[in-house]
Amino acid sequence: VTQSDGTIDVVPSAGGVATALREVQLASNASWLGWPGDVPLDRRAEIADKLAQLGALPVFLPEEESRGFYERFSTGVIWPLLHGNLDKLPLGAEHDYRTYISINQRFADHTLQSAQPDELIWIHDFQLCLVPGEIRRRAPDAAIGFFLHVPFPPDDVFRVLPWRRELLMGILAADLVGLHTVGFAQHLKESAASLLGARVEGDRVFF
Repeated sequence: VTQSDGTIDVVPSAGGVATALREVQLASNASWLGWPGDVPLDRRAEIADKLAQLGALPVFLPEEESRGFYERFSTGVIWPLLHGNLDKLPLGAEHDYRTYISINQRFADHTLQSAQPDELIWIHDFQLCLVPGEIRRRAPDAAIGFFLHVPFPPDDVFRVLPWRRELLMGILAADLVGLHTVGFAQHLKESAASLLGARVEGDRVFF
């Protein structure tokens, strides 16, 4: 929050995943990595210091990259796909997908720079589907969890995405994947089997 005198106050959000997990974060002395929004270059050090007081580590993104990553690909492509709204998918998103890859790699970089070797890494939601795979590639023994806070569609819907294999392999690089319902979990397992040729045994997926 920017005050009238130009000073910036950092206050916890009133809602969202970070707020819901705030008590868990404090109890476990964990750090929270996230994008704090568009911040001018000359204020980033100040913002980082204030966020550190809340146990948060910022991942700053250039404004145009953040638009491609968050608005045009995460919200404009993945969100409607996962909700089954195929009529809302854009026809061309290759450039924004490349930006999505780049930003996911950046989140993986920041995570590995701040995490200790024996710490559990939890990754949240569809904006960061590739991060588990990026971390697994660089740190094979890392303990990784991923939670998807939106639906996962049937495999005949998910296969519409040109980059379906990449996103699936990214998610399934986690040791544990959480979804809201048994049905969403079943959809994920069916997509893993049909699109990746994975072997599914109960709630375990091998590929």
